[in-house]
Amino acid sequence: MAITTSMTREDLMILAQNEYARQLCKFTEAQLKRKVPCYTEQQKIGMATLSSVKAAQH
Repeated sequence: MAITTSMTREDLMILAQNEYARQLCKFTEAQLKRKVPCYTEQQKIGMATLSSVKAAQH
């Protein structure tokens, strides 16, 4: 699609959405390659640590 002065607001929104999706995909792929743990894994680790602290107190 060639960028011209006759682009509508809808055309610009589609381009913006596609660019956002492309950038988000690149970011997500980079995070996966770095093996960044997801929130649920961090929460499980936190809960396990909390459980072991409570167990040590008793």
